[in-house]
Parts: sequence; C-alpha cells; structure tokens
Amino acid sequence: MTNEEFLISECDSLREEIKRLKHENKNTIKFSVSYNESVFEIDTQIPKPLQENQVYYYPDDNINPTPLKLIEYNVAQTVIENLLISAACLNLNTNEIEYYHPKNLFKTKEQAGNEYLKRKFGENYEI
Repeated sequence: MTNEEFLISECDSLREEIKRLKHENKNTIKFSVSYNESVFEIDTQIPKPLQENQVYYYPDDNINPTPLKLIEYNVAQTVIENLLISAACLNLNTNEIEYYHPKNLFKTKEQAGNEYLKRKFGENYEI
C-alpha cells in the first residue's frame, strides 16, 4: 500500500467515525462544565428518555396525576461522587420548577394513574 492509499484509507475511516459520533450524540443528555475559564459540553451518551417542552405526568394520584412540562435535564454530583440525572420540570398546577427522576414521568394520565395504583397496592394489583 502506498502512502497516498494509506492516507485515503485513514481519511475514509475518520469520515465514517465522525458520522457515527454525530449520530450517537444526536439525542443524548449533555451538560456543561467550566474548567480554567473555558466551558466544555460533556455528552453522557445516555439517550434522552423524554423530550424537552413536552407535558408528562407524575403518578401522585390515579385520577388527576400532576402535569409537568419538561424543561431540561440536569446533571449533579452526589455526595459519593456519582452523577445524578434529573428532569427539571415546570409543575403546571403550581407554576414552580421541580426536579424528578425521568423514570417517574409518564406520557399519559392513564399510565401515571396505573403506576400510582401499582405503587399504592403492590405490583400484582390488576387494573
């Protein structure tokens, strides 16, 4: 293989890697970090389970679960140096910002209501 063929092969390989990385990073949770007066964006590579500016429901009632508008994902460091990802939401009943674990938010009132009943009466509760 000549030098020119080698360089062409490496360039093609890099192009494919860039395409792959752009695709992987498309819809993942990201956060900013400040270091030495510079701000860097960190990609967690964790897919976003929910989309910003959508309304979701928290299972605190089986008939009228709390409606929440997802604003953004937050990443915070815990006491034991782990990262905690939470969803910053606008509570549509109180107009206050609240933080929830993304797995506790549901797309429909019915799903949230069913989850509330399962939590209240146990996993084997039939709906």
